[in-house]
Amino acid sequence: MLRLKEKYGDDVSFLSLCMDKEQKTFDQFMKEHPEYNWDILYIGPDHEIVKNYKVETVPAYFLIDQGGYIAAAPALRPSPDGEYESIDKTFFFIQKMLHPDKPINVGEP
Repeated sequence: MLRLKEKYGDDVSFLSLCMDKEQKTFDQFMKEHPEYNWDILYIGPDHEIVKNYKVETVPAYFLIDQGGYIAAAPALRPSPDGEYESIDKTFFFIQKMLHPDKPINVGEP
């Protein structure tokens, strides 16, 4: 997630939700990891968003468009799946559409 945030953070907003049972676990984790500098919120395990998005396992990934609509559920994961695809590919195309004149450097992190 850190690499994706650095690479696409100007064009993609990131949001993480913590469903730990106790907020103190989340608070301690955030204190120990200041490098996680995107929006990360504690919601607990029983928040209505868990039911609304039908989150059955964690981590779960969703791609939500700028209008607030779900574009992919589940979305590709940050790390490659068995077919070597990750959300990086989707973010690449989003960035390319937003900046069609920006040169592409193959192999750039």
